[in-house]
Amino acid sequence: MQDDEVTNVVRNDILILTSGEKLLKVGKEQHNRHFISQKMRELGRFVLKVQEIEKEELSLQDTIYASRFLKNVNTVKYLAGFDEENETYRIPTLALKLGTSLKKCAKIVKAQALLKGDISKKKRCG
Repeated sequence: MQDDEVTNVVRNDILILTSGEKLLKVGKEQHNRHFISQKMRELGRFVLKVQEIEKEELSLQDTIYASRFLKNVNTVKYLAGFDEENETYRIPTLALKLGTSLKKCAKIVKAQALLKGDISKKKRCG
């Protein structure tokens, strides 16, 4: 992974690291490591954009809650280059990939809340 702002976010975000760890358990081949790195960087760029919009330090876990759904959709649209006029994406696959990754992260947060017995956090995840 190249050393830049996205890398710093990825290295310091527990949920992104947990997500990458789960992906690594599935496939240990070398080409999967590049794929996992890409997935983690996508989530890191998402977190950076959320931090830029909200103007505060937020982790991925802070953004997962159902109450932030529309904000997250708008952030994904921005990152994927959504054109309001034509209703098209410049990078449509990025929107799909981020949506899938965010769903998986929500499942991780929900599972962790269940294990800890944190019912309020489980409800906020949807």
